[in-house]
Amino acid sequence: MTTPDGVATVMEPRKDVTVSRPAAKGDNKRPGIVKLETPAGKELAVVLSDSTRIMLWPNSRLEFPERFTGDVREVTLIGEAYFDVMHAAGKPFIVNTPYFSARVYGTEFGIRAMNHDDASVTLVDGSLAVVPDGGSSADEVLLVPDQEATFADGGVMLTDVDTYPLRQWRDGMFYFEHESLYDILLALGRWYNVTVVVQTDVALDEPYHFAADRNQPLDLVVDAFAEVSEIRMDFDGNQITVGAAK
Repeated sequence: MTTPDGVATVMEPRKDVTVSRPAAKGDNKRPGIVKLETPAGKELAVVLSDSTRIMLWPNSRLEFPERFTGDVREVTLIGEAYFDVMHAAGKPFIVNTPYFSARVYGTEFGIRAMNHDDASVTLVDGSLAVVPDGGSSADEVLLVPDQEATFADGGVMLTDVDTYPLRQWRDGMFYFEHESLYDILLALGRWYNVTVVVQTDVALDEPYHFAADRNQPLDLVVDAFAEVSEIRMDFDGNQITVGAAK
């Protein structure tokens, strides 16, 4: 975490960090910006000055003011996060990313803003509107719960989705529902910050269902996935090696 005065601090993962500096008496200065960055293998929960709670997931960056002033509450995200926004009458909460912006009033949702081809918003509860990058209020698209918005060619595509997997991730689980081996291995490498080596005879497009507690050591997660998938997997403390099915 980097505070407005440039002081950088390494935060303890998986614990709430409350960031709220109230204005001093007679302080009319514009609030400074706090920057939070999570490397691979780390996640962080932050509580903002309005009591909004954000789960910032690995390889992500969040910028927000020390305290909210004015008629909007605005943050900037690059990466992936889960938001539980505190309702504030007449003060919408805006999440800006390089690919779209989301306007909410009090809701739960997940955002992916990894790159132009991997940008989405999934609404769990409440009401939320999105605008693609470069768009205006006339391009705003409203989501209802259990919908996902993706972005392509300057437009927005809405899809009905089951938000149960996202809620499992919110609650500290790995949860993969009919996802490819490639995506599962990519997620494990990202969350634990380890290298994954795959032998050439492994079918990376094979889909699997798998769930595990993210607080477990990686060797236990690897063993559990190897058992349900019947794939050969070894972890030596630094690298996951994946072989063909047993």
